[in-house]
Amino acid sequence: MLIVRAPLRVSFAGGGTDLPAYYDQYGGLVISTTVDRYVYAMIEVHNEAEVQIKSSDYRTFYQHEGNQPLDWQGELALPKAIVHHFGIVRGVKIFLASEVPPGTGLGSSSALTVALVKGLATLLGRRTTAADVAAAACYIEIEKLGMPIGRQDQYASAFGGLNAISFGASGTTVEPLNTSAEMLHELESRLLLFFTHSSHNSSDILRSQQAESGKAGGVVVELLHAIKQLACETRQVLEAGDVDALGDILHRSWCMKKQLAAGVTNAQIDA
Repeated sequence: MLIVRAPLRVSFAGGGTDLPAYYDQYGGLVISTTVDRYVYAMIEVHNEAEVQIKSSDYRTFYQHEGNQPLDWQGELALPKAIVHHFGIVRGVKIFLASEVPPGTGLGSSSALTVALVKGLATLLGRRTTAADVAAAACYIEIEKLGMPIGRQDQYASAFGGLNAISFGASGTTVEPLNTSAEMLHELESRLLLFFTHSSHNSSDILRSQQAESGKAGGVVVELLHAIKQLACETRQVLEAGDVDALGDILHRSWCMKKQLAAGVTNAQIDA
């Protein structure tokens, strides 16, 4: 049995600039870090003529008979599309589980994709780098499934750590921030992560934002320019060890983020 885990992430600044409608024209930048919460993929090889996929989070089971075409629509579309991507039609049991509920804004879907891509590639004897895994995850989610999402989550989960991730028409670059161990400890000691007991599907929000991001001179584009500038500031203050300045940047960024599309926030979160 193979057991693979991929970390979830927290995005400090730049979210939204990783959508192609924006970064293809202007370039994007996100500052994010992974955290010690994970999505797990457990892959077991067997001699039966089927593929089984179980998800503990969605309490769902899927079984594919090896003599039938694999359709990745409906429930468990994402893991089914990943299995199809690798051409696996029989002899594998997959169990998926996460340490946090889905839809909580920590990039769990992309972390699942990263974990399962890495696991199935390893099962097939394919050597992959973090960049290979992230690129494959992006292809499956964005191209194969047509999900209206960006690229930050896949690269954050595949590389891990505190990074500046740059996006452009020519590709994606991941650069670890040049920070001291003391600064990282200080940053960790000042961060709290809360569960709001609510979840959401970001597709509708991102689909609306994607459409507006391609309109030059529009309100959303101007907001994304400002959000990208705050990502540059975030990198500067963290590399300078100025943790005090991060709180103000997070506040300004959130105020802008709420203007990008309806549904970004709600009355409970605002309160």
